[in-house]
Amino acid sequence: RPNSLSIFAEAFGAACPGEVAKIVPGKNYEWTIMDSNGAELDGDKYESVSIDKRYFKLNENTLLPNQGYTIGVTVTDSDGLTASTSVAVDVGVSDLVAIVSGGSRVVSPKTQGVVLSAADSFDPDEYGNDANADFFEWSCVESSPSYGSSCNINVLGNTAALELTESSMQTLLDGATSKTFGFAVTYRRGGRSAKASSFLIIESAEPPPVEIDPLWDAKINPNNKLQIKGYIEPDDRYPVDAMWQVVVETPFRVNGEGGDSPSTTTNLGVVASSDTEVRLEVGEGGLQQFFLILPENVLIGGLQYTFRLVAAFDNPSATSASSGFAEISILVNSPPIVGALEVDNGEGGSTGDALQTLFTMTAYGFSDDASDMPLTYNYLYTIGRKSWGGSEVLIAAGSLSSQISDVILPSGGGNVSVVELFTRVSDVYGASSEAEVDAYVSTPKISAEELANLTESLTSAALEKGDTSAVFQVLSSSASILNSLNCTLAPDCQNLNRVECSDGDVPHTCGKCLEGYASNDENNAERCLVPPAQCENGNVDEDGGETDVDCGGSKCGPCGNGKMCSVNGDCSTGLCSDGLCTRPPKKCANDCSNRGNCFAYDLNLKNIERSACVEGTSCKVSCTCDDGYFGKTCDKSEEQQKQLVEQRKNMLKTLATVLTMQDANPEAAAQQASGIQALVSNVDELDDNAKDIASDIMGSVSEGLLENGGVDKTTAVSLGESVSSLMTPSLGGGIVAVGEERRRLGAESDAFKKISGVVDNLMTAQILGQFVGEASAEIVTENLKTSITKLGVKGAGGSAVTSPSTGNMRMNGYRPPSVELPDVEKIYDSGCSIGVSMAELGPHKRSDNTSL
Repeated sequence: RPNSLSIFAEAFGAACPGEVAKIVPGKNYEWTIMDSNGAELDGDKYESVSIDKRYFKLNENTLLPNQGYTIGVTVTDSDGLTASTSVAVDVGVSDLVAIVSGGSRVVSPKTQGVVLSAADSFDPDEYGNDANADFFEWSCVESSPSYGSSCNINVLGNTAALELTESSMQTLLDGATSKTFGFAVTYRRGGRSAKASSFLIIESAEPPPVEIDPLWDAKINPNNKLQIKGYIEPDDRYPVDAMWQVVVETPFRVNGEGGDSPSTTTNLGVVASSDTEVRLEVGEGGLQQFFLILPENVLIGGLQYTFRLVAAFDNPSATSASSGFAEISILVNSPPIVGALEVDNGEGGSTGDALQTLFTMTAYGFSDDASDMPLTYNYLYTIGRKSWGGSEVLIAAGSLSSQISDVILPSGGGNVSVVELFTRVSDVYGASSEAEVDAYVSTPKISAEELANLTESLTSAALEKGDTSAVFQVLSSSASILNSLNCTLAPDCQNLNRVECSDGDVPHTCGKCLEGYASNDENNAERCLVPPAQCENGNVDEDGGETDVDCGGSKCGPCGNGKMCSVNGDCSTGLCSDGLCTRPPKKCANDCSNRGNCFAYDLNLKNIERSACVEGTSCKVSCTCDDGYFGKTCDKSEEQQKQLVEQRKNMLKTLATVLTMQDANPEAAAQQASGIQALVSNVDELDDNAKDIASDIMGSVSEGLLENGGVDKTTAVSLGESVSSLMTPSLGGGIVAVGEERRRLGAESDAFKKISGVVDNLMTAQILGQFVGEASAEIVTENLKTSITKLGVKGAGGSAVTSPSTGNMRMNGYRPPSVELPDVEKIYDSGCSIGVSMAELGPHKRSDNTSL
């Protein structure tokens, strides 16, 4: 009952041999639901909440526990013929969940308000809730030093909250300096019961009060980030130092940190994405929150971890008893056992052509515990291999089938046109594992007119059937053909630690540096390197070969313009003149194919002298094509350009239609964001009408993110890249004039306001998924840079928010803008947290690389 219900039906038109099967329109699905007595249930409560008529979806807590239902569907094809089927749905009864709040902890008779509360215990079914029906039975036993001894207190009646007074704790101590007691509660309701326990270490000396909030999930997924909420009470006598630790009762290592023997205690500073140590000064006042945040894939499935928040007085006269802790234990869910993935092009191979070959993906060998079943399958791909920096693109999500057929793939990446396919298999708790396989997909030799006709035919059929997944496959594949570059002469980009040529924007040239690598070479020809620590220490290390601060020599990246050098290789510009790095003029790609002139522009799109636009500065160069030629390199005729512009516009219109056919959920948002990114990647092939359509689509997608309550990193980056693309001016390769482009992107224009709205929604969605104290989430593209974080109100005053930058930018001497927050505690004196975001739209750099 606490879970939503989703049933999918797919009908196939019958046909005799040699005939084309009738299309079954996606709108022609009619659903019914009947109770166990055969009575049809009607009313809004039992109406499907899905926009897609092929689905029957009900929200959680709609159906009753311990009841049976029959859900049927009738489908009508294009000739009026009908077919029906049904499925039985049995709704079980959920187990109760017992919780003791506060965590196991150290207290003393002097500690105020020591309460063991089971009030947060709950019935997941939320049916027939009656507080009078809840029964709580408490027990207590001494575990140290006299294991099994009676507690001898009379406060264990039927109560949700067990309060321990100073007198009762003195009774428990019975003159000792320290004792440990185990408290257990049995929560009962309607013949069901659940148990939870906690221990208290009662000390005669008063330790700093520490508590931890309970976690609601029976199992924690290693694929998800984890937040544990701790609280510390400052003292009016001594400062308090606090630290998070993890205790495990089996041998383990966390990201290489930890021990190899049982009962290992490890500090978490090396793996957490939040602070793990804090100091509370005397009189800091009020209960202080101190949250631990662990990123994804840090914990190991199948292990139980105990997280401990330790607090101690910083006072030379304080005894060891004047320290305390609270702790909470969690069980980490084991993901499914990894199987394998196969791909078949229909002829037993893994090769094919974009848009023309239908592939089948088959997963096998995945398994899990019976209690974690059933397994669901997500099917995805990246153009090139994921390790090359490609983004994930979703094919289909949440399938119970280990096979998906009729998959249309885009052109592959690299010199061998590889597309990495993978399936991500999840259990009922959401833990997942995956398997990969390569397909090799070539760009077909097809004219713009043939491409437009094939795209129209495939999308029309998919739209009529209501198959939105197929529409996205067609659009992405067609866009890959439109966006394809001639990369036959490209170097080995993987060896250069760069994105593949096919994912860049210059023919025969590798793309940007892979994450974690950096280079000053703006021509993308040099190998990207991991900057060593000495290259970011702010000194000239001559013994390391540096010729200027953090640059030059064989170990560090090349130096920027004006820096000292010894040889040409010391300079990112490739030119060392009179001991200083000098910038050569920027060049247009492919010399405009000898069908146009190369012009230079400043950030305001104002034409400037070519000699003034040199490498390493923030100006741009672009081809202005001769009459009758178009494209970034003036390689297209006017007729070819018009066909490409029209096709992108039509594909955007199709994408806009698809948005009206999808429910708002993270999977749909991922498809929509990757779809729009593929279609707007070449602004020279977008006219103003197409850009307006794209802006409206991005607005709808960003609003859906708010409805979803957050956004994952891949979707956020895809949408950010799309914004950056629309912010890229067309400077002569398209049909739009420069002046018109400048007006369109002006701060007061409707287009700019739309883009600003998209960025606002995107950052708000990122904040919704952020934990207090977590490291900032960032997006860095050519024309959009965003940074968001969530801060606790207490102590947030004076914090700085800085626009993000890449390793390349920092190696070029770029210093990003930073904004210091005011004393927000005075502004938000009653809140818990605030979301802070900062965005830069446009390049926003002066010629000397300082921020505007």
